[in-house]
Amino acid sequence: MQIDSVVKCSNWDYSNENDFMFMSQFYLHGKAETLNEYDCVEANITAFSKALRNHVFLTSILMKDGSKLDAIVIPYFKCRPTGLICLCDDYENIKHALFEYDNHCYKDTCIEESEKQYLYEKYPEFQNIIREYNYKH
Repeated sequence: MQIDSVVKCSNWDYSNENDFMFMSQFYLHGKAETLNEYDCVEANITAFSKALRNHVFLTSILMKDGSKLDAIVIPYFKCRPTGLICLCDDYENIKHALFEYDNHCYKDTCIEESEKQYLYEKYPEFQNIIREYNYKH
């Protein structure tokens, strides 16, 4: 699956800097933050437009070496759009982002059908986490 939404850590330069803009109030979380040694991100226009929809979506994290890692963005509204970005296989921190982090804010777990199919097939535990969250909320 081609993932059009891309974020990158904002503490390193990239030759195509015009492709990315600082994404205020969105942060790398868990293993994504640990790997990048920083939490602030820049994003392409696709990631920005998906974040405005305020529901969970699939993205790629562009790493400094040029590789990309599958990640999930968990946006929510807290005075303004905000959210956490976790690696898709970082189940512990996805749970933390959904259930504990700003737990007074509702997170919309609707996912575009093509992204849902990809996520549930490649990361089956993610489906269980979403089910649990929806059941409790």
